[in-house]
Amino acid sequence: MRLLIVGFGNVGRSLARLISKEEEYSGKIRVVCIADSKTQIVSNSGLDLADVIRRKEERGTVGDERRVELKELIERCDPDTVVELTNTNPVDGEPGFSHIRDAIVSGRDVVTANKGPIAIGFHALRELALRNRVQLRYSGTVGAGTPILDFGKTCSRGDKIMSIKGILNSTSNYVLSLMESKGVNMREAIDAARKEGYAEADVTMDISGRDSALKLVIIANHLLGTRITPEEVKTTGIEHIELNAIRKALKKGKRIRLVANAGSDYTVSPQELDESDPLCVSGPMNSFCIKCKYSGEKYVIGKGAGGMETAVAVLRDILSIGGR
Repeated sequence: MRLLIVGFGNVGRSLARLISKEEEYSGKIRVVCIADSKTQIVSNSGLDLADVIRRKEERGTVGDERRVELKELIERCDPDTVVELTNTNPVDGEPGFSHIRDAIVSGRDVVTANKGPIAIGFHALRELALRNRVQLRYSGTVGAGTPILDFGKTCSRGDKIMSIKGILNSTSNYVLSLMESKGVNMREAIDAARKEGYAEADVTMDISGRDSALKLVIIANHLLGTRITPEEVKTTGIEHIELNAIRKALKKGKRIRLVANAGSDYTVSPQELDESDPLCVSGPMNSFCIKCKYSGEKYVIGKGAGGMETAVAVLRDILSIGGR
């Protein structure tokens, strides 16, 4: 399988490491092109991934060639699958949306971990893929390496999913957990989360609940067959949660968590959960409760962030397309 990777940040480099270090994959997958925001590097015989990673980390770019439009890159390197890993844009999904659209129209399968295009253009992109007889995979957009979307589809066979509830953002969960365990305020908790690598420089998407809302839209559209958009999710973040509220909850045997709900309505908001609730995880973890009509509640818990964790989900989708 010939891959074209667009976007070579943490997830892209982790995917390259994963492919190159495991002989099982490196013998079956050939990365023929990698493009970052400014440059590109192409080799029809397959790139030396370790060399490209080293170049990116030392020089900040993957190659010496100036980046061209994706359509031109596809024509030049003729990939089987385009892997779209650019940064999430919660407003219009660009440039990821255009990348995915152009790859589909060119007849290529697409794998992405980019939440923006999938949340904003879920049905448009899926219908376009169907018309062009290609596959569009996006399990890495939710839960990182924790396979919530695949698990949910399995649960729905022979049953009916009634609702989904979950903690979908690792950064906000880590921040709230630090406030509980260390007795620090939110600003201090965010600073600590950055030092530990669980938070980006700009945590607005995480703390405001917007990241959780995008993921909730993908979950609802994928598993419940809805046609909702991010604007339809009633979203309240944790930015106004103070240490005093954390302490009051703890005295009652509860913990405050940013919880997303999909079912009768679609919301993201801080909620008090019982400490004994399986959904009430701490640290950089995600948790999901899928309630089925006949078989009841099922829980999935796993690490919800990280370059390698997300890369595993991307590779899983790549291998699924290849029938391996």
